[in-house]
Amino acid sequence: MPSPDHVHVHVLDTSDGPLLIDTGAVGCEAALAAGLEAIGVRPTRVLITHAHIDHWGLATTFGDTVLAHPGVLPSLRFASDGATPVLAEAWPGAEKMAAVFSAFTTMASGVPKVDELHDGQLLGDWQVHWTPGHDPGHVCLFRPTDGVLICGDLLLPGYTPNIQPGFDGADALADFLHSLQRMAALPVSLVLPAHGERYVDAQTRAGELAAHHARRLQELQAALRRRPRPPRAQQPRVRRPPAGARRSDARPNGDLRPPRSPAPPRVGPGPRRRQLDANRSTCDPIVTGYATRMPADTRREQLLDATRRVVARGGYTALTMEAIAREAGVTKPVVYSAFANRDDVMARLLEVEGARVVADIGAVIERAAHETSTADLTAMVSLGLGLVLDVVRRQHQRYRLILVGIDGAPLEVRQAVDEGRRTVTARIAAILGRAPLPAGTDAALLATILVGIGEHAATLVLTEPDVTPERLAQSVQDLLRLPATATPSHEVWT
Repeated sequence: MPSPDHVHVHVLDTSDGPLLIDTGAVGCEAALAAGLEAIGVRPTRVLITHAHIDHWGLATTFGDTVLAHPGVLPSLRFASDGATPVLAEAWPGAEKMAAVFSAFTTMASGVPKVDELHDGQLLGDWQVHWTPGHDPGHVCLFRPTDGVLICGDLLLPGYTPNIQPGFDGADALADFLHSLQRMAALPVSLVLPAHGERYVDAQTRAGELAAHHARRLQELQAALRRRPRPPRAQQPRVRRPPAGARRSDARPNGDLRPPRSPAPPRVGPGPRRRQLDANRSTCDPIVTGYATRMPADTRREQLLDATRRVVARGGYTALTMEAIAREAGVTKPVVYSAFANRDDVMARLLEVEGARVVADIGAVIERAAHETSTADLTAMVSLGLGLVLDVVRRQHQRYRLILVGIDGAPLEVRQAVDEGRRTVTARIAAILGRAPLPAGTDAALLATILVGIGEHAATLVLTEPDVTPERLAQSVQDLLRLPATATPSHEVWT
């Protein structure tokens, strides 16, 4: 749907009839109606993934029944009753903000009454997963039979979803991070986001979003550590007796200062202690200067993310324990507490990244074979290459590890890359073996050639900004369609 930012909608074939997932906002009625007519369905039920108006603005126009998680109800009341009373309950004095938000209600054709969905509910083959954080009532839909995930705005490619607190005071960021963990644990083969292009690696994208928030937290902590310290309270100046003061006005011990009034009894800590206690109670993890505590597995993931960035930026020669610590914003002892040495970090990184690369490429190859006929080798190869290059473009840090500067990498890195290359080649050869190739075609050799083309194309995507996956895929498709009429020439060129 074209407004306000292109929203992808989906139609599911369920036992209760077609189910429309999201609708777009006012202004895209014609586009949605044309799309439904083109596929020959007229759904009467709508499921809204969350309460942002670009996802449900046309729900009352296209659905007799609207399904949603109960977490969306406060936002729908916001649109129905007006922003001012809803916001005023949570934030007194929010009339100006309410006036701004009220303008969004013009993007809806009406406010629906919803039939409530719940976490774990089944809609035919699809599971409902409640994933709050971006919105208190956000849901994703997962189909276990083939691993397709309709993720709404949770796992958007290319940018980070905003975090929206609800009116109940819940920790929206903690909810968001937990939702990422839940979706990363699913066996996802294809992600269908509400904005942006579809992709295959939900686990990596969830890790990137979590790492983004971890980095922002570290930046905030660093900024707070650099904040100016509050000035110390000035001590009162000692008063001296006026000139000509008599001895009898002096203190008994001969001190010429005027007698001081008795100090009031001290109750509780002094002002300096109260300030220190306040600092400790509100900023304890920040003022200490030490790395924030986190579980060992989370710490290792954080350090591996830092390692990826170091290698992507400077190659393997730039990888040191000190560089990892600096990139992660921790001290070297923290890095050594998670990994024995640089080789240990590299071995773990290659194990993780190698498995993900093989899984990525294997999934898109199988998808290309499934969506095209194996008899049409040109279509299958061009689609598969386009999908692979799209993954490379989105996961550029990962693929830089294995494609850019690999000649200067340590031996164990090159060996791991060679092993992954053999696995992918064998997978492609198996698919080609099912295709009706001309008699005598060497499927294994053809697979090796295709892997070589794919690697070089991926390197171009990583190193040449003007070379796009679409352009490369089209070029390979044109090459495969050239007529094979030429005969080898034995002439010697001079």
